[in-house]
Amino acid sequence: AGIDMSKLEAFILERVKQYFKVNPSIVEAVLASGERELLAMGKKIEALDIMVNSEGFSESFSTFKRVANITKDIDMSNEMLVDDKFFKEEAEKVLHERYIEVSTCQYSSYEEELDALLGLKPELDKFFEDVMVNAEDEAVKNNRKSLVASIYKSILKIEDIKEVSI
Repeated sequence: AGIDMSKLEAFILERVKQYFKVNPSIVEAVLASGERELLAMGKKIEALDIMVNSEGFSESFSTFKRVANITKDIDMSNEMLVDDKFFKEEAEKVLHERYIEVSTCQYSSYEEELDALLGLKPELDKFFEDVMVNAEDEAVKNNRKSLVASIYKSILKIEDIKEVSI
């Protein structure tokens, strides 16, 4: 008789949830990222816990919840293609440039990387203020969605922010 791996995984993940003395949604958010390597899981949970409990997180949280909502119909396994020739607004260009900066850096910890990604909040807020994501022009709309989805996908490597409840 073979071992039912899905039952074994469920059992281990249940123990993981018991082990970490943090807001349970933090553990859920990290598990939703697909992380199954225990050491990395622990580091991601620790990093997210620090972020969630830091000052100003609730403001960032609402912005990134919006990012998650805008991208909910996008298949995150696809590569996000962003083409700056479709940018119409300054806020799109600025957000894209800042995202490129943040996403091409080398980070020494998940906390540092998450902090940098959540640091895109001002540019994202300006983007949401000045740019209509659902533009009439299909190419422009898809490009805008890909830009937002790129950011979400980078966060998703560490945790799924929409799983966090504060």
